[in-house]
Amino acid sequence: MTCAMRFLIVEDHPLFQQALRALLRQTMPGSEVLVADSIDEAIELLQQDGRVTLALLDLHLPSTRDFSGLLKLRKKFPRIPFAVVSSLDDPDIVREAIGFGAMGFIPKSFVKDDFKRIISGILAGDIYVPPGLIDAKPCEARTKREQICRGLQSLTRRQLTVLQKIREGKPNREIAADLGVRETTVKAHVSDILQKLNAFSRTQLVAIAKSLEFDQIASDRV
Repeated sequence: MTCAMRFLIVEDHPLFQQALRALLRQTMPGSEVLVADSIDEAIELLQQDGRVTLALLDLHLPSTRDFSGLLKLRKKFPRIPFAVVSSLDDPDIVREAIGFGAMGFIPKSFVKDDFKRIISGILAGDIYVPPGLIDAKPCEARTKREQICRGLQSLTRRQLTVLQKIREGKPNREIAADLGVRETTVKAHVSDILQKLNAFSRTQLVAIAKSLEFDQIASDRV
């Protein structure tokens, strides 16, 4: 684990960027550390050479909102593990980050002595969350997945079609044009979908719509 490793830091704050780079080089001797100030720059770097062992991503970056940056990177580079590094410590945000595919949630206030253990655990396939912040029990994950599946099954055919188009990145205006209905009708469908799936944002709907359950249900009913 001390050689031939390459890390990518996606962080726009210069001081923390430098601190994180120095910490990686100190705790992971012989590793290479790349830095990107934005999601677009990260994509450019990864397209040039995708051999990155682990990417550490700040949630608050230019031209990003909520988890849009994480979702964009995960979609383009599904084989690269990503961990969120954030100053936020809200349990709901941590759960969402893990739900959207992050391999860990590392607070910017992390203890430096634990950093190598955290990174090593993530590289070994473990999911890291701050101790005491959330209780990440496997049964809870299964329960949430079952709830999502039930929510998807409760959607009407038209709602499944709307959700599919949300997954494709289409705004309400384009969805309305595709379906030959008013935009207000699409907004009503989106509101019902959010309620049935217990979601609060379109970003969260996109993640749900990428699940295996959605593909199975949509293929049967749409």
